[in-house]
This record gives sequence, C-alpha cells and structure tokens, in this order.
Amino acid sequence: MRKKGLYFFIVFVIVLVVLYVWRYKQAQIFENRVPANATNVVNVNLRQIENHLLFDFLTHPITYLKSRKKKDSIKIPRTSLTKGVSIPRNVLFYTNPTDLNNNWFSSIVAINDTDELFKFLLKEGFKRSENEGIIFFSKDNFVLSIKGERLIIALKTNRKVPINATILALFSEEDYLTKDAEILKPIVNSSNDICFSLGEDELNANFKDGLFELEGSLKSDLFLANENPITDTDEVISMSGKVNRENALFEQFLTDKRDKFNAFTHLSLDSIVNKWNGKFDMNITSIEQKTDTIVSYEYDDDFNKVEIKSTQEKSIPKLYLGLGQESTSSLSDYFYSKNAIQIIENDTVFTTIPIFKFLVTNANDNFELRVNKRGNTSNEATKASKLNLYIDVEKYVQNSLDIPLNNDQEKLLKLVKTTNLVWEEDNRFSLNINLKDSSRNFLGQLIKD
Repeated sequence: MRKKGLYFFIVFVIVLVVLYVWRYKQAQIFENRVPANATNVVNVNLRQIENHLLFDFLTHPITYLKSRKKKDSIKIPRTSLTKGVSIPRNVLFYTNPTDLNNNWFSSIVAINDTDELFKFLLKEGFKRSENEGIIFFSKDNFVLSIKGERLIIALKTNRKVPINATILALFSEEDYLTKDAEILKPIVNSSNDICFSLGEDELNANFKDGLFELEGSLKSDLFLANENPITDTDEVISMSGKVNRENALFEQFLTDKRDKFNAFTHLSLDSIVNKWNGKFDMNITSIEQKTDTIVSYEYDDDFNKVEIKSTQEKSIPKLYLGLGQESTSSLSDYFYSKNAIQIIENDTVFTTIPIFKFLVTNANDNFELRVNKRGNTSNEATKASKLNLYIDVEKYVQNSLDIPLNNDQEKLLKLVKTTNLVWEEDNRFSLNINLKDSSRNFLGQLIKD
C-alpha cells in the first residue's frame, strides 16, 4: 500500500510538472501581431506575470484565502473579464507618429464570451457605441473595440481625437512585422515581464519580491543634463532636474494648461516660462500638523455681536522650491510687476498660491520659495543627471498633506515604502518602487493584500 501511495504521489508530481512546463514554458508569439509600420512596441509577458502570481499564492495561501472571505465588489466583474477574454501568452502594444498619431493599440486578443466581456465593461463604467460593424467601449482615454470574436485595446494620447477609422483599418491589417524585425529583436530576446522597444531606446520592467523595477536607456530630450543636487534619503520628497522648454511634449503641456493657469493665477504662463531657464529643485523635509484658530461672528437674539472660535487641523510642509532664472532677477521682477509678491507682516510673501505662506528670496540666479523654514535648504552636493526623484512614502503617510485620495489610492500608499527615480546624464534610466513587505511579489501584494 505504501509503494502504491508513493507511486501515485510520484505520478501526480510528474503530471503537475508537465502541466506547468506546458503552460508556462511555451514560447511567446510575435509573428503576425504588430503592423509593419510600428515604430515603438511594448511586450507584456502575461504567462510570466501569471507565474509570479501562482508562486505568490503557493507561498502565501492564507493571504489569498482570507481575501476570498471578504465581500469584494470587484470580484464579479473580474470573473466576467477572465471568462470573456482568452488570455494570451503575451500581448503587444504598438504605435507610430504618423497614421497611428502616437496612440497605442494592442495586438488582437481572442474573445471567448462577448456577453461576459460586455457585462464587465458596462460594470466598469465604459460607454458603448457602434460603427461599421465594430462595437466600441470607451472610458477616459481607453477604447476597447470588438469585431466578432476579436478585441483591440487602444490608449488615446488625446481623448478628443477620434480613432474609429484607425481601428477599422487595424482589424483588416495584412502587413505585419516578422519576429526578426529590428524593432522586435529586444523584445523577442527578453526574459522580462514587460519590455519596451522604443526605437533607439529599450526599457525593461519586472515585478519582483517587494519591488517594481523599470530600467534601461531613454534618450528623450524632455529633460537636459544638469548639475542637480544629490538626493537626500532623509527627506520626505526630493526632486530636481532641468526641463527642455523646446521639447514638443513640454510645449503641448503648456498648450493644454495655459488657459486654466492664466485664469486661476492672473499671471501669464508664457511669460513665466520665458523668464525661467528650466532648472528646478524641490524638497519637503517634513510635514507638521498645526492647529489654526478661526474667528467668526454671529448675532444673538438681541442683535449683539458674538465672537465664535473654532479650530482647524492643517498639514504644513517644510518645503523648498528653487527655480532657475533666465537672467538675474527675471522671475522675481515679473512677479513684483504683477503684485504676486507682497510684504506681509515684514515677510516677503508669494501671494499667488494662497494654500500656504510662501516666503520669497532671490538668491543669485535662483528664485526661491519656502514654507515653514528659512535658510539654505537645497543640498549643495551635486551630480550631473537629467532627473532625480525620491519619495519616502512611509514617512509621507505618517503625516500627509491635505490631498483627497480614494480608497484604492490610500491602500496603495500604505503598501509602498520608497520610490526612487534616477535619469542619468548618459540616458540610463532607473525607477524602483519598494514595498514594505519584501517577502511577497510586488504584483501579488497589489492584487491581494
């Protein structure tokens, strides 16, 4: 009996291994997936990501079993999605600046059950429309297009620009890249969870234990090489760099925000940018809770004026912001001319942003704003780079700013320990998001915590 039990166990293990190898070790598919005119391609290795989640479940089953007992409103639509769509081994996203207009489109995904998929999309707030035999589900910048039992996912860079004609053409596409194409070579040979092939640039993303990692090369000129302050990990938030004011993305950002900014501040965004040389340095060393006393007045039944006092808790950051000036005092002179800087209680205050009391100083070529602190608050040690960003999320959550967050955002922040981004002078790019729990897979913690 013991031998039979042992034989059964061995056979059972062999079957499991065969099934595992058959499902997770199959080659990804790249042929006939991406149109020949694509200039940027991203591959998402769904089988490998699924493998991470499987091992996270096997090593932490109690966490998943506990979460199943909880009432979860998103449990039903997720089931509808997995029933409705045939999850491929990998899915590719592609774009180009010409006929695709920098919008991103997915390779075609097979549909198992359109009713289940429609149920999921409507539950998630997508709006349905139909044109020339294609059913469109739209929400914000996302468009999911269904023709028969085929699905294309689109991410629009401009939600106002229609993409229906482009999608119609993609469903009829016949000219595809082969896996030997130059743009696909970094992806075909990659073992990463997500691989970005962006012309001359390549980025790789991986979900590891307690860590999301994005590394590679990025030659964009959105930021320029500059002597930036070295990141101080004792701070809550630290960011520095130099924006290329002539970059197309930055110019589009200005176009999108110009009217709202001008109306809100009564200043000219173009004038500010012209007097700014692109350099910036910002840090928050701590956040303090302060109690403000608010005095108001009411009248009693005899029309006597009665003083009413109330208190309000407010989060005040110890904040420093330095902006490089195109020429000496160019920014401060402009703000003075627009009465954006005023003397209040012997302090020189930037009054355009009334949420905090911003103290103003004009130091050499820098225009500096401070909240709740004085003196030199910028790290004097520097290193050549394009962009530095560090956030100690754990410290921030302990005393956060008065910024409204939804439940999902609050849960995410509670998981994260630190975030660190470094864009080197030689275009090397690195983004690391560290979670507090380093024993479980990053993605597993986001899904089941």
